[in-house]
Amino acid sequence: MPCCSKDFTSIGPKFSSSSSCTSWGRSICIAMVTGFPYLTSGHLGYFNMALNTKKVAAVIFDLDNTLIPTKQADDEAYELVRNVIEEACPGYDTIAMTSKFRVDLGWNEGCDPDGKLTIDEWRTKLWENVLKEQGVTEFNGLPSKMYATWKKERLKRMVFTEEIKMMLVALRKQYKLQLMTNGPLEPQREKAQVCESNDYFDSIILCGLYPEQKPYPSVYRRALQDLEAEPGQCVMVGDRLGTDIQGGLNAKLLSTVWINPAGTAVPEGGPVPHHIVKSVLELPKILDIINGTTPASA
Repeated sequence: MPCCSKDFTSIGPKFSSSSSCTSWGRSICIAMVTGFPYLTSGHLGYFNMALNTKKVAAVIFDLDNTLIPTKQADDEAYELVRNVIEEACPGYDTIAMTSKFRVDLGWNEGCDPDGKLTIDEWRTKLWENVLKEQGVTEFNGLPSKMYATWKKERLKRMVFTEEIKMMLVALRKQYKLQLMTNGPLEPQREKAQVCESNDYFDSIILCGLYPEQKPYPSVYRRALQDLEAEPGQCVMVGDRLGTDIQGGLNAKLLSTVWINPAGTAVPEGGPVPHHIVKSVLELPKILDIINGTTPASA
């Protein structure tokens, strides 16, 4: 039985079987509901494609301060390092020491500019330099202990919350998910392992493996290749305007989502994201908006 009672045989092509007539009637009924104009059987394939309104095929996520609380982990780890220093060298300005290390770590991504020392060796040396600048001359293994404490304590805090895990699992049922993170290869690999990213993503891009990192288009071309997706099907999600958002814009992705918990204004002349949220947990709603399945005011 056709899904509509109206006789459409006068406006549609003649069919020799009842099943064909049923298919035709069903298509016309859907067309009436959706506002599609008159359809012939030749339009059915196009009509079925039109019903799939989802624009997004893949989502690319930044890692640090987008999915894991890197800044919070750092702050808590530095506090524990200060306890180690105070126990070994009472009376020194431990806040100045950790602040100086934080600054030094930001130079050359915390790596030996000459490439002679491993990351662990170089960062241990940075702690040693901090002690020297504060007048500490007897180390007794303290720099190594400071570095080990900092590394262990920050890494153990760089994990996905249960809410984020649930979100990723749900999103992966609808989209391909990719993790893309800048930074030196080994530290970023360690972070990705600690948060068990392999369980939640279809693809992981450690940008330190490649000649260029975000925001350069070349790394996005590799990312899209892994995802088997076109730029116009992908959304970039991240907390940094200069790398994540600018990278998504440079790669001409469908949309960009800026994670901005502080509600900071977009700097004048800087990259302008398509969407701004305070938490990555708001992403499912944004994806619905991009796909056109939820009003922008919802």
